[in-house]
Amino acid sequence: MALLSSYPRPQHALDIPTVVPRPPRPLTTPPASAILNPPQLPCPPRSPDSLKGFIVSTHLVPAAYPRIPYGPAPHVPSSLPGESKGQRIARLQQVGAEQLSRRAAFERGDLSPPAPRNELPWLAANRYVPVGAARDGVTLIFTHGNGMHKETWEPTLRHLLELGAPIAEAWSLDCANQGDSALVNAGVLPEIYDVAESARDPANFLLYYMPDAVMPESLPVHLPRVSEEEVSRRQTSGYRTRTVCAVGHSLGATILFGTQYCPRLFSAVILVEPVFVPLPWIPKFGHEGRVLNTICRRTSWPSRENAFASLRRSPFFQAWDEDVLRAYVEHGMTYSEKDGAQLKTSIYQEMSIFAETRVPNEAWEATRNVPPEVRLFWIMSGTDNTLSGGDAYSAHTVWRRVQNSSNVRLAHAGHLIPQQAPRALAEVLHVFLLTQFGGQLTHRSPLQWPKARL
Repeated sequence: MALLSSYPRPQHALDIPTVVPRPPRPLTTPPASAILNPPQLPCPPRSPDSLKGFIVSTHLVPAAYPRIPYGPAPHVPSSLPGESKGQRIARLQQVGAEQLSRRAAFERGDLSPPAPRNELPWLAANRYVPVGAARDGVTLIFTHGNGMHKETWEPTLRHLLELGAPIAEAWSLDCANQGDSALVNAGVLPEIYDVAESARDPANFLLYYMPDAVMPESLPVHLPRVSEEEVSRRQTSGYRTRTVCAVGHSLGATILFGTQYCPRLFSAVILVEPVFVPLPWIPKFGHEGRVLNTICRRTSWPSRENAFASLRRSPFFQAWDEDVLRAYVEHGMTYSEKDGAQLKTSIYQEMSIFAETRVPNEAWEATRNVPPEVRLFWIMSGTDNTLSGGDAYSAHTVWRRVQNSSNVRLAHAGHLIPQQAPRALAEVLHVFLLTQFGGQLTHRSPLQWPKARL
């Protein structure tokens, strides 16, 4: 049973320094030459029945174009021949310190970016169609947190199906520099990854590439761009036959700002532990420590089985649900006889996102401007509010936009709610979907729901 509380609406406004969010960069049609020879899937296709109750397929679509320029990323070996443990840590922490310094200069505008390379990254996306799904259900769009990948949502999705949630279709997107997307884009990833791209990419997918209707038939690996007539219709009226609900965790919660491009595409956005914080909280944000710890992480193991056993002994991963950890290992690593099991997401790219401090401020400021017709639902940790502003600011974070908004705090789960408590998260999502989009609660969702916040 998921035990819930909520943040009451603050009685007084904050008097704190603010930032002015950058305007959203346009979504431009990429040159024909950039999509003439699309990449192939980086891993063998999964069996369509690999997730119980769903038909699963993996697809590739162009990412938002043009990119925010800053690249290319350096090659940073996890270890060097003859290097001692102490030497390895010192070398990698120097890389982390350099990223922090250059990121700070980049965010201040002190670095002149190189000329745009006009390269086009691609996004990997999984499609999940419930077996026998009703077409009038909700279309869910999942975006993951930093260092995760699209498949880490699968235990939550499976629990949702077991609960009888009204799902017509679900899509889960890899961030452009993580998971399968990272493999596809290995040659074009930037030195400094601007997290604002993580709002542009899902918006680009929803506006230009997601099919207009849920279809029972299979789709091609490379989804075709919809017609300009359809794009215009989406911009003015939204989807004709879809009800879209986005679910973003941590980094993935930036999908909210896809509403800056086309708010009519979204019926609701569910924010799971978003990293949105006001300017005064940044000194307490802890990003420096996360950068220096991440860059020193282990990245390879003799096998996936060895990786699972090794990670299971780590206190950090012991808090994870076992099914999520298995998905993390199975789908977040490559394997070869020569190199063993290796993370798909490089520690450099993961570290680069942890170094970001500008977008959390911009997101906090911009949330109040999200159109009120887009329903907001915040699912927050009941034990750790460090990444949402601490005791001083977290209540203000979830009430940045008052209209058509509610929040819950999930007991016994930290920031990594999808990894630590997928069943409890699914119960909360199920209640929200049925409350918001119709249907009746079943005996399979015994929630203690804070009624005053619905």
